[in-house]
Amino acid sequence: MRTGLRQILVLLGLVTLLGCVAEGYQPAVSAAGDYRECLDRFPKNPENCNHLRTEANRQYDDYEDEAQENWDDAEDDINDINGWF
Repeated sequence: MRTGLRQILVLLGLVTLLGCVAEGYQPAVSAAGDYRECLDRFPKNPENCNHLRTEANRQYDDYEDEAQENWDDAEDDINDINGWF
């Protein structure tokens, strides 16, 4: 029984982690899409889109940082759960 409960708690934590990661990824995807659209509009002058490239890179870096923090928190939670049993 204790092992089953531990597995359920760990799975719930991982599902929560995946939700956070997916939610945080959307702004990065949107910013990258804006950059690609700009490149389609200005194929001969891609420098017109540099501000959007910078924003897409920033959004992805923010996503990557948040995903790492969420992963670290999930690992801590799993270790806490294992300590309970």
